[in-house]
Amino acid sequence: MHCLRPVLAAAVLVAIPLAASAAKTFVAPASWNHLVTGTPGAARTVDVWKMNNSPTSPVLNVIVDTSQSYAEALTAVRTNAQSAGIKLIADKDRPCAGVTAHEFDIELDAGNKMLSTYTIIPNSKGITRMTYSRPADAPPNRDVQAALDAFCSP
Repeated sequence: MHCLRPVLAAAVLVAIPLAASAAKTFVAPASWNHLVTGTPGAARTVDVWKMNNSPTSPVLNVIVDTSQSYAEALTAVRTNAQSAGIKLIADKDRPCAGVTAHEFDIELDAGNKMLSTYTIIPNSKGITRMTYSRPADAPPNRDVQAALDAFCSP
């Protein structure tokens, strides 16, 4: 159950979509295990990667969703966080793939503190939401950061 906490936390907070450019394909770090590829609905695809089998292993998920606008996605994160009593540590714009994306950081404590970074990127058909969750006391993984930076390069 511990290994699902970051994924469940992401699902509890939001289920979201990209708006100014075409959707790019995310390439995860080669050393990470690809756990799930799914299409929960016609408008959404989901991919999940995990660093290793440890219960507190970092998790990365990417959702491409055509059912919500960028503005709706941002509102959903803020509203769901507020309703759940979760403080947003960061709530800021950032450049990504030639457009303005938005990044949220939250810390969850369900037995072990996890830090999750949600990056929401608009595209011509909806949004892409990337969620990177890791133990709060662990530094960001360099391979994940490199993959996110490569995705966000113009």
